[in-house]
Amino acid sequence: MKKVRHMTTIRLPRRIAAIGIVAGVAAGVLGIAATPASAAGAPAGPNITWAVAPSTSAGPDGRTHYSYSDVKPNNVVHDYIGITNYSTQPVTFHVYGVDGVTTTSGTIGLKPAAAQSTDIGGWISVERNVVTVAPHTRLNEPITLTVPDNATPGDHVGGVVASVTEATQGGKVTRDDRVGVAMYLRVAGPLHPGFTIESVSASGYHGSPNPFAGGDATVAYTVHNTGNVRLGANQRVAVTGLFGITFGSATPTALQQVLPGGSVRVTAHVTGIFPTGPMDVHITVTPTTVPGAQSAGSMPTASYSVGLWAAPWSQLVLLIVLVALGLGIWRYLLWRRRGRAAELAAAVERGRREAAEDNEKLSGVGGRESTDQSDPE
Repeated sequence: MKKVRHMTTIRLPRRIAAIGIVAGVAAGVLGIAATPASAAGAPAGPNITWAVAPSTSAGPDGRTHYSYSDVKPNNVVHDYIGITNYSTQPVTFHVYGVDGVTTTSGTIGLKPAAAQSTDIGGWISVERNVVTVAPHTRLNEPITLTVPDNATPGDHVGGVVASVTEATQGGKVTRDDRVGVAMYLRVAGPLHPGFTIESVSASGYHGSPNPFAGGDATVAYTVHNTGNVRLGANQRVAVTGLFGITFGSATPTALQQVLPGGSVRVTAHVTGIFPTGPMDVHITVTPTTVPGAQSAGSMPTASYSVGLWAAPWSQLVLLIVLVALGLGIWRYLLWRRRGRAAELAAAVERGRREAAEDNEKLSGVGGRESTDQSDPE
């Protein structure tokens, strides 16, 4: 006898939080903006403008995004998306779910339309994938989020998109304008927030020709969210020398959101480094809770250290110049001292000779006088 698995249908309370919506980008990744979804419109050609927002069967309810917490696997969530056509003509929309991705700048975006969704985007289904909305009309379309029984605990991020495509006369799509609403889902289960720092490169110290000024170095590394919670991150890079003295530091731009499994490549420029030869680079990444998201408990700080060789060439040149100058001054003073000693010795010798000559002259005069006095007869 074939067993049939029955799925539980739940309707979760809707939360209002100032996280923002997904703003439309033509034929590319969607990003999260800070304006209400109901006020966000996107042009898709001449005189075509529309907006999307979380909704009910009767219309928008003030939410700016979808947020579902502690949903167990094998559960179903029902909701609505409101699509408003502000144009003066009917517009046909393609409505579908899409996975979230971590952008290169450390924010949240959505996969391109051509990419296959393998996570929450694939769990979202829409009653009608293609809808036509009359001018100045809002359509409240049912959507369903079916959480599979093998869904992993933690955060899953995606969105519901309404897009309009334009085609050339030959039928090729030249533009795909998308506006969507972010969807945040936390599947019940143990949470393990955390980052690792990978692929660190700390070569390329550049000294300054000014021996009294420090040089600079470029440090590159990858911040990888190895946990199952979306996190922000504060970063710091410090360069230390002997005895742990800090000779330079930098504070790269904070990462707003990194999804579980996501990674961001960071490049930091540290200036004012006084070179001491062998040095150490210390990288610290401190997790932060994303504004509006649930806390994930204790979040350990990630750190990494790597060696850096900072050759003090300008300082060595200065040292050589100072040593040479000192040696030259010492030799000059020694020469002067020897010259003065020779002059003094010569003066003493001259004085001795002159004194001897004077004595001889005096002795000669005295002898002649005594001879004249001894012959009176």
